[in-house]
Amino acid sequence: MRTREFFSLLLLIPIVLLCLYTPQVYKKIQSILNTGQKDNLTYLVLESTPFIKTFDPNFATPQEWKKYGIPFYLGERIVKFRLKGGQFYEKSDLKKINGMTTELFSLVSPYLIINKQYLPKPQKGNYRKSYKPVIKKKKLKLLSFNPNDVQKQELEAMFFPSSIIKSLIGYRKAGGVLKVKRDFLKLYGVDSVFYKSISDSILLPEDLLIKKKIIYSVDINTGTLEDFKKLSGIGEVRANKIISYRNKLGGSFYKKEQLLEIYGIKDVYNDIVSQLVFKDGSIIKIEVNTVSYEKLATHPYISYKQARWIINYRKQHGPYTSIIDLLKIKTINEQDLENIIPYLSFRK
Repeated sequence: MRTREFFSLLLLIPIVLLCLYTPQVYKKIQSILNTGQKDNLTYLVLESTPFIKTFDPNFATPQEWKKYGIPFYLGERIVKFRLKGGQFYEKSDLKKINGMTTELFSLVSPYLIINKQYLPKPQKGNYRKSYKPVIKKKKLKLLSFNPNDVQKQELEAMFFPSSIIKSLIGYRKAGGVLKVKRDFLKLYGVDSVFYKSISDSILLPEDLLIKKKIIYSVDINTGTLEDFKKLSGIGEVRANKIISYRNKLGGSFYKKEQLLEIYGIKDVYNDIVSQLVFKDGSIIKIEVNTVSYEKLATHPYISYKQARWIINYRKQHGPYTSIIDLLKIKTINEQDLENIIPYLSFRK
């Protein structure tokens, strides 16, 4: 008899518990269905059976977050936040995570514990928005310098940014020249703030001198390296190119437009053409009846093959008397002679 009473008692206990908790369970399910939050059904068990174990949000994995009712995707989002440098200094910091609703935060908040002794000191200001370490720039140690001849090592010693050093060196190699201080702003990477910080150290005239600058004129056929360097936009590189090309032509130009045939001059030609002087009678002629093959072959308007034919024809038929004799050579036509004619002399 006692055995039957014992088993009856065992069956009665779950029935009593079910009767006691059924209203609560029913109300909770009904509330969830009414609000449309079907996903929160998974948290019903958590509320009915609280976890005893606490955890630190700065170290929890997505799997651990899921145990406390936080969706796996949201757990991954929290971990990514930490990988970028984010930290939770207070429980409320967790609300900053996108998708962390008030309901979810209330669900997990009782089990959070933050061990601040393992956390880095927070930065001043809104540290939660800055995940990347701040790299301090070295303070400039400026000395007076001329940007047209300062060396790379000198700029590095003054702690100039490497990008600006590269831009300046490249600008000079391309033939560029800085005439006044504000020309420094033409360089890639230089803004008004940086320019203002170094302007007093630049050994160039101020902008106001542009209005008073002297307009130089240069004879295109007698100008020296220093003469050409005084022209707007002409530095030592471009000046050397002009003189080198003039030498190849035999020592003179016969018109200003020939400068356009020089690489790098086209960009500044319109700026300097009004400053160029050309004197009639200053063309240095080529004595076609005595010139050597080597000198003739290096002229920009005559090919090696044409120079060889000109010399061979002269050896076979004697001195040239006029331009018509050159047209007798098969490799030379009227179009080829258009540029070279002003340089030719047919004296015997």
